[in-house]
Amino acid sequence: MDLAPSADLYLGPMRHFTPLVPADRQRVPTARLVHLELHTPDRAAARALYRELLGWRAATVAGSYVALDRGGDVGGGIAECGTERSMWLP
Repeated sequence: MDLAPSADLYLGPMRHFTPLVPADRQRVPTARLVHLELHTPDRAAARALYRELLGWRAATVAGSYVALDRGGDVGGGIAECGTERSMWLP
């Protein structure tokens, strides 16, 4: 398996990113994902989609912010903003 970057692979601003990894990988702390947030131009459509598709419950908690109950340890939310397309942020 060749892991060299492909010339046609678009990495955008990450193309110059070099991860810093200690020589002793045993000391690398692990992070636990605790929250996912969807930034979207259409909060109502996103809320309906994930309720129908995955059964997630949602409640408006502050202004236009919607908290998601995903039924597990990872929380979530939906933020309506001026983005052109929806994107998930950890």
